[in-house]
Amino acid sequence: MSSEVYSISMCGRYALNASASQVIEQFQLVAEEEFRNSNRRYEKEVYPTKIEEVVARINDSNIFESKPWGVSKLPINGVPLKDQVNVATIEKLVTSPLWSKALKKHRLLIPATSYFEWKEVDKYTNEKYEIFSSSKEIFAMAGLNIIYEDSDKKIKDCFVIITTEANEKIKSIHHRQPALIEKQNYLHWLLDDSANPIELIRQFSFDEMDFSKLWTKSKKVKISGNEKQPFLF
Repeated sequence: MSSEVYSISMCGRYALNASASQVIEQFQLVAEEEFRNSNRRYEKEVYPTKIEEVVARINDSNIFESKPWGVSKLPINGVPLKDQVNVATIEKLVTSPLWSKALKKHRLLIPATSYFEWKEVDKYTNEKYEIFSSSKEIFAMAGLNIIYEDSDKKIKDCFVIITTEANEKIKSIHHRQPALIEKQNYLHWLLDDSANPIELIRQFSFDEMDFSKLWTKSKKVKISGNEKQPFLF
């Protein structure tokens, strides 16, 4: 098992800025009445390691399950992988033993209203972008439920987001983007008997996505003697 299969390739933040009732309706969730009638709104920004609700198919029903985002302490040839892995690239879904096993039996939907990317403009300047559906609606990122034994011999139950190549609009910010499952294919994706689930995965098209720049952070050059050292301000 090669560590190259599990390389990280998309900045890890997304948002679900929607009410409980909106999420329940979108994903046809079976939910407790208290939850269904609550005024809860989900948080603005979700980051790796955080325990978050994902949509799973259990006992013939779509339900919310709470799982941490990201695979940590993954043993590769007996050595724990140094970095946490938050995404699975679509190109490696079949060749990776970890991803291919989950693809067959443990598929999830991750509700979102946007996700975030950081663009390196030059050596001294970074920009943060929020990327969202042009219709401003909730969308479903394709996800995998990963169950594994970590390097400490503990059983972990988490999720990762599947990514694909970015469309021409998003390539100006980042070369990858989350893979989507369309609403009419939610059930097919969640069911174990889908013949070829990869065929259900699709990319946001050029017209379906929009983005806004949230901030720009620059570095100045501090001159100390004959040395020039960049520092953030």
